[in-house]
This record gives sequence, C-alpha cells and structure tokens, in this order.
Amino acid sequence: MYGLQRTTPPANAAIDLELAKGVILVAHEHDDELITLMIEAVTNRAEDATHRQLITAGYTLTLDEFPRGRKLKLPKSPIQSVTSINYVDTADVVQPFTDFALLSDREPGEIFSTTEDDDFPNDVMFNRPGAVTIVYVAGYGLLTTDIPAELRQGMLIALRHVYDIRAELGGIASDRFEVPQTTNSIFTSFNIGDVFELYGSLA
Repeated sequence: MYGLQRTTPPANAAIDLELAKGVILVAHEHDDELITLMIEAVTNRAEDATHRQLITAGYTLTLDEFPRGRKLKLPKSPIQSVTSINYVDTADVVQPFTDFALLSDREPGEIFSTTEDDDFPNDVMFNRPGAVTIVYVAGYGLLTTDIPAELRQGMLIALRHVYDIRAELGGIASDRFEVPQTTNSIFTSFNIGDVFELYGSLA
C-alpha cells in the first residue's frame, strides 16, 4: 500500500488569470473569482489526466516496503529533486537511506539504488504501514511558462469551453465536465501512466 500527500502546494496558478481572460474574451472583473476556480478545475483535470505536477510542489510518498530491484518510480512527474528517504528498520528505528541517484530525465522519474548489491534496504519493519517515507519536489517550474506550450494550449482550450458552458455548470467551477477532443488528445499525449498501480491500494 502507499500514501501520497502534497505537502507544499504550488506558489502560482498553472494559468495566469489575465491570460485566461484574454482567451475567453472577458474584459471585466465580475467573473474573476469564477474564472480562478475554473483555472483550478482545469488544472486538476490536466494533472489527473496526465499524472503530472504542473507547477512546482512538494510531495511525501509513503510505502509499506521498498520495491524489489534497484529502481523505484515516483508519481507526479517531472521530478525535480529528492529531499530525503527514510525507513523504519526491524529494530523500530528510523534510518536514512542515502545510497541513491535520481533519474529525473525519465518519465516517470526514478530513484536508482547505488548500493553495492544494487538493491534497497531489506531490513524494513514488517507489517508497518508507511514504513518507507520519500520526500521530493515535482513540477515543471514555478511559472506558468515553464509548462510545455502544447499542454498549456490544451488547458486554455478546455478553459474556454468550461466558461462557455458555465450556465450548464450552475455558474460554478466543476471537475465534472467533458473536455474538447483537442484537449483530450493533448492530455493523452502527455499521459505517463498511473505509477500508483505499482504500489497496490491507496492507504
């Protein structure tokens, strides 16, 4: 089993409000709050569909044990850095694990064991939920312009669509909307797959 928590939220929105208003042709400020909520909804849809983190954020992944072999895939690419890896050993003592390298150029990002036996520790406390804790940073960067242009374009197309059907949504932002086919195709092309399937059910 695993648990994933976003411990540090993004400092900025994935779509700039003024850019969004320009795309949906809104010059007034009356809908700013609504459009901001719609930006959040479209961002959530994009991140869920692609299994990515768009704007830099911090994550904590917990596992019951290390995976077999010398590689560990991390959810929410792209991975910028790994802050720490700790685990509870069979003596019920928290131990740091530092013999690793981050392969951030791979998608999903991978942690690679650099121990002499090319494996992760095998003295993890048995039957201890969340015995392994990995703290890391993911995302394309701090700015909306750090996100690939094609992915941003797909989000803007979706945002325009959501704004156009806002009356059907009851005037509020919602994740329950169909995205245009162009957006769906773009999101599919950026989809790296669900890493969570490797770790079993969510804790």
